[in-house]
Amino acid sequence: MSTDGDSLNIDVYNKGIFFSLNPVVYFHPQKVYVTGLDLCNMNFKEFKTYLRKLINNRCWDVYYCLRNQFLLDGLKELRDEDDYVRLLDVGFNDDNNQISIYIDDYHKPILDWIEEEKS
Repeated sequence: MSTDGDSLNIDVYNKGIFFSLNPVVYFHPQKVYVTGLDLCNMNFKEFKTYLRKLINNRCWDVYYCLRNQFLLDGLKELRDEDDYVRLLDVGFNDDNNQISIYIDDYHKPILDWIEEEKS
């Protein structure tokens, strides 16, 4: 792992009971801290493989949260290489090169529920 400006610190939340609404939360997750991960030398598929190995579980759906926002407003899905590039932009625009990742083990329509919550 790299510890220079090309690396990120990641909080990976997984194996939680579920995302809930009113407000949107992720109950009782396990949290894994990863420091100095060189994501610039990974692509989206390699990152998902890394996450699966890290948490020793499947990664049905992977989300990240925009800095300084609540899950209701800042949760973004990580589905493909374009989303992965956006994740890197968010992480590297933080003073601490920090990003939070949330893994939904239940494959539920979280973003649909959030849109309903907002309306």
